[in-house]
Amino acid sequence: MAEKVRLRFPVSMLWMLDNKFRENYGSHKSLLLKLGISRGMHVLEPGCGPGIITKAISTIVGEIGWVFAFDVNPKMIEQAKQKLSTVKTVSLAVCAAHQIPIAEPKHLFDAIIFYYVLHEIANRERLLLLYSSFLNKDGLLIITEPRVEVNRDFLCTEIKQVEGAGFELIDQSQTLPFRSELVFRKV
Repeated sequence: MAEKVRLRFPVSMLWMLDNKFRENYGSHKSLLLKLGISRGMHVLEPGCGPGIITKAISTIVGEIGWVFAFDVNPKMIEQAKQKLSTVKTVSLAVCAAHQIPIAEPKHLFDAIIFYYVLHEIANRERLLLLYSSFLNKDGLLIITEPRVEVNRDFLCTEIKQVEGAGFELIDQSQTLPFRSELVFRKV
């Protein structure tokens, strides 16, 4: 039986995500570099929304890297396709987090980035176990969460769930007062 998918973020509110103020307030590129994204990486981005972070990732990984980004909302992927129409190293898809359309995803990725997404996914434990198999040895799992929606207790629970799926926490920071950043390595 297929899981019911909820569209959590309304497309009518995209202006909150994709605007000059937000772009200038905190550089996504510098954050991603700090969190471990580098040139040549193969990166998976679940819940990519309109492609804001996807664009920053593609800039960092360059022509020798690759980004596979997806979202459950077709309208978000339409926005991402417009934003990334000239980028050849990005593949976009409409799908749920548990159903990515890659034939052989085992050990394909160097990093997986959940940017303001993981707290919204049902059955996180199952998803994290699945995604662990997608990562190369020593692959990175990067999670950023909005502190407005994810309190300290929930974040501690999320950390335990990720560790239970075979990851080790290697960095925890808060570069902005409203965002928590976690970096895990596959063990």
